[in-house]
Amino acid sequence: MLTYDEQRMKEIVDRLVATGNSLRVFTVPIMAIFMGVMLSLIFTLIAASLWWVGAILGIAFGAVLGRLAASFLAAILEWMAQILIALGELISQGMDREQR
Repeated sequence: MLTYDEQRMKEIVDRLVATGNSLRVFTVPIMAIFMGVMLSLIFTLIAASLWWVGAILGIAFGAVLGRLAASFLAAILEWMAQILIALGELISQGMDREQR
């Protein structure tokens, strides 16, 4: 049988929020570096002397994409936390009905 423990659920939700915050710290720089390298390689193929332009554009574009990806990750983790809270409430209501 499923049991509902409010304190345990709060700990899980807090961990989900902490995970979302820590992912934001890593997502933006990784995307910026990745896009900087990719666009510098593409610009090197087009014009070898302009690789640095591709790197700068890639870093800027990657930072924007990284922030977007971090926002999506935060929204997904928030959604997971809300689902967990809703399921916990349903379980606790079911336990209340059984006790009556």
